[in-house]
Amino acid sequence: MGLCQSEEEKKNAKNSREIDKRIKENQATEEKIIKLLLL
Repeated sequence: MGLCQSEEEKKNAKNSREIDKRIKENQATEEKIIKLLLL
């Protein structure tokens, strides 16, 4: 997989991974905030 991808597809896949990473980081931060609010 990935051997026949165009440069644009590679760029889009990289952007997608970065967005997914940011979403996970934001979720972790929000979970900490929620726990703090519940205290």
